[in-house]
Amino acid sequence: MSVEETLEQRGSIYGDYEEGTKTRGWIMETLREHKRRCSGSGFTPAEEVMITDLVNKLVRFAGSPTHIDSIHDLAGYATLIERTLTCQK
Repeated sequence: MSVEETLEQRGSIYGDYEEGTKTRGWIMETLREHKRRCSGSGFTPAEEVMITDLVNKLVRFAGSPTHIDSIHDLAGYATLIERTLTCQK
């Protein structure tokens, strides 16, 4: 499959990329503000990446809630994040 075919396929499943980036940006800014209000500080770089990964998958799930791969991806990222946080303690 060519890159163009892949992009077309993903777009038909998840929606327009540009719209998705706007949604993810809005959600991330909301979460950053929430973190600042709750703790008085921002996310660490690693926290920002972990949360961004989850937000990306949530937005994809919202765009196509019957596409089971999105749920598998969410579960996978959540598991990796849990392992990372558990190892840090």
